[in-house]
Amino acid sequence: MTTRPIITFRPLDHATWHSDGRRIYQNCRFRSPYSKTVELLLTELGMINVNEVVIEVDVPESQVRNDGMLYARANPKNPRVRISFKHPKAGHLQYPCDTYNDWQDNIRAIAMTMGAQRAQERYGATRHNQQYKGWAALPPSGSTDRKTLEKNAYDMITLSGALCATDDLLEDAETYRRVYRLAAICCHPDTGGDDVMFSKLQAIKQVIDKHFGGGA
Repeated sequence: MTTRPIITFRPLDHATWHSDGRRIYQNCRFRSPYSKTVELLLTELGMINVNEVVIEVDVPESQVRNDGMLYARANPKNPRVRISFKHPKAGHLQYPCDTYNDWQDNIRAIAMTMGAQRAQERYGATRHNQQYKGWAALPPSGSTDRKTLEKNAYDMITLSGALCATDDLLEDAETYRRVYRLAAICCHPDTGGDDVMFSKLQAIKQVIDKHFGGGA
């Protein structure tokens, strides 16, 4: 039985997009509706037991719903797409794609690439998830050393009052967002905190945001 991953959309962080200078995109190659593309992506993610996936597209925050899905009116300015998730064995992976002139086609291209990679393992062409090594998520430039990250994560957990390990916060973006929300409520001047506490929290958030590639 496969899992049913949770999809979260986010605005694309262009600062961490490693561009090859592409300006001309290919026309649509696929003839499948978007609903089938999403189903294919979920199937591929489920086959490798991924629980959560982040899809970055070029939309403003206002076009992302509170549940992490896109509004029907969402209209990405650029076809660039980046899909990120944690593979149970290969670790954090990222799949950027801007081959096609429609962002939905680029999502389908990523899903099909994942299917081809899974086939390599199934047919014995690779061993020990070697096919995923080229897709490993790179740490952001100027990333903070682990000791500093752990200290900031510990301080955020302390401010929030949450029961959470520092490793869990630093390895899972959803856990980080949850703990930050709790800390923000505790530290905000309107809900029992003060300006000093809230400023400290924002400084901590900036450090951990960099760890997650510019924002979680």
